[in-house]
Amino acid sequence: MNFPIRKITIITASILVLAYLFSNFWLYKKHTHLTFPVIKEDPYYFFSDKLVGLQLTYEKIELTGTYGNTSACILPSDSDKNIWIIHLHGTNNLYYSDSNLWRYKIWNNLGINILTLNYITQEGSKQILSSEKMYQSALMAYNYLVTKSSVPYDHILVYGEGLGTYPASKLAQEMQVAGLILENGITSIQNFLKDLYPILVVGYLIEEQFNVSDCIKVVSVPTLFIYLEKDETYPNQHTKQLFETAGSSEKKLVTLKDKSKDLKNKSIKTYQKAISDFLKELKLRVI
Repeated sequence: MNFPIRKITIITASILVLAYLFSNFWLYKKHTHLTFPVIKEDPYYFFSDKLVGLQLTYEKIELTGTYGNTSACILPSDSDKNIWIIHLHGTNNLYYSDSNLWRYKIWNNLGINILTLNYITQEGSKQILSSEKMYQSALMAYNYLVTKSSVPYDHILVYGEGLGTYPASKLAQEMQVAGLILENGITSIQNFLKDLYPILVVGYLIEEQFNVSDCIKVVSVPTLFIYLEKDETYPNQHTKQLFETAGSSEKKLVTLKDKSKDLKNKSIKTYQKAISDFLKELKLRVI
């Protein structure tokens, strides 16, 4: 049977509309899992063995707070200058994931002590619950250094990468720190979804989270932005937008022409120099 062209057009249009609505509904329901994936865990003994191979020492600690408890790790440097980085990674890995190790080595080489942590997760799983729980995890790390280890606040740097730029920027907004470093973050989860799926409306429907733009507007401490030009994880224009939005009078944007996974091989010297120069500007040069 030959359908009239009008009926075919109506059926085709109906299918497209249904597909569009379903796509929005699916993303609306799944965006939490995309933002907070269940993390595939690397065996911890791999972390221990690799740190030995990198000639790094470490100490496991437990961070506790009213929002929950989480595990963390201290990697001390050989320097006696008592400079610290609080490392806030993205939501797709753990502090002992292999992708973090090269950063630890560089920071230690620069004489920086490291406190790196896992975020508070849902009991019985490795899934992070919310951006607020990520911030509370970061706050526990800060309080550990200031209260338990008596580290002066002006010796603490906060480093955020990916979605970790939210708790990092909020910590720098709320607490006293020496400086802030943000590597390839997002302006907000809504803007991220709008850029990732420009023809869908789900970005307008979800609850706002990870609003780094609002935090960075009022952060006053010196801030270094590391922009990975070819990174495919997050829309790379967000880092530039955050730099332009930043309220600090002492801010700097460093562009690296690599993807995140290639950074440790191709641009590692440029990366190390960027961190070293930032320490000089803060008068925190330790070696």
